Amino acid sequence: MVLVGDTFVGRPDPDSAFATARHLLKDADIAFCNLETVVADAKYLAPHDHDHHPRTDEWMFDSYVRAGFNVMNLANNPSTWHGLDPFLRCLDILDKAGIVHGGGGLNLAEARKPAIIERNATKVAFVCRASVSDPITAPATEDRGGIHRSSTLFLIAARTVRLWKRIFAKREKKRT
Repeated sequence: MVLVGDTFVGRPDPDSAFATARHLLKDADIAFCNLETVVADAKYLAPHDHDHHPRTDEWMFDSYVRAGFNVMNLANNPSTWHGLDPFLRCLDILDKAGIVHGGGGLNLAEARKPAIIERNATKVAFVCRASVSDPITAPATEDRGGIHRSSTLFLIAARTVRLWKRIFAKREKKRT
């Protein structure tokens, strides 16, 4: 298994971005990356979109596939910087390429699903969440596509529960 962080290729020869790691990626049963861009041609952008943030032309995406990536995280801020239409197009591109993806979907139920890949009779699940994104336009809803955005409040609550469990476990241990 190979795990790669933020991945955005915007050079004229996209295959060259993966040249030094291609042997690691190709030999891996599972090659995961955080897709730090949206894959959609300019025609999917809104006419008023002149945003300079990352976007990958569709022809370039083949380099990710040729490199060996087969699982991708979509739960990050660049996924929706250019709006919903490019994001939905990105979902289509990944599906057509056979890329397992998590953290984004056509609705909240899909965005919450982990990316599950099976290799050699073993299933591996990637739970994909974003902590930084536009709180208004990025999150998926019951009836709109987008990413799964973690609530900071949820993270704080989870840490608090763990802390209290440790405190009570220590108290219980002292009693016995």
